[in-house]
Amino acid sequence: MNTHLPDGWQSFAWPVGWQPSDPKSLRLVRTGVRPLPERFCLAVRTPDMTTPGGGVVFTYRVRDRAVVLDHIGGIGQDITGHLAQVLAANSPEEWQQIAMEEVAAFCPADNTGGTVKPVNKRYKLTADHVRRVAEVYSEALAEGQPPTRAVQQRFDTAHSTAAKWVGHARKAGLLPKTDKGAAA
Repeated sequence: MNTHLPDGWQSFAWPVGWQPSDPKSLRLVRTGVRPLPERFCLAVRTPDMTTPGGGVVFTYRVRDRAVVLDHIGGIGQDITGHLAQVLAANSPEEWQQIAMEEVAAFCPADNTGGTVKPVNKRYKLTADHVRRVAEVYSEALAEGQPPTRAVQQRFDTAHSTAAKWVGHARKAGLLPKTDKGAAA
């Protein structure tokens, strides 16, 4: 696989949500070969990009032990004119390989700097889990955020699963009853 950048191009990969001041914020997941951040980005900059820090950004997510492209966007400038150029320079698989190689620098070989979580973790619907769901839901609601979406994101699950868990929390009396479609 040809995993290189054309002359004069630059790239940089980073884990999404990672805080350098908090090594434990690096959430790693297992892949077929090595642990990687559960979400990470690769910014690609061509020599003719004029905005400092601008570039085409590939966002990846690890799902089912595989790395998948989640989104392509830009930072710092309109990438419309550069997107075709970047996509023609390497195949999607090659860009993914470059991203994985670069982001691996953030992943300690012994995993002591981050937490490795199993992929597709199944949550048992225990009383403790339902209580945690109610806490996440209530905190998001108090902050004016979509509460079911907060549950979905916190537990990295499908929205329908998060909604079912919220329903269980309501049945358990941990959340107030509500009209369908209205958060409470």
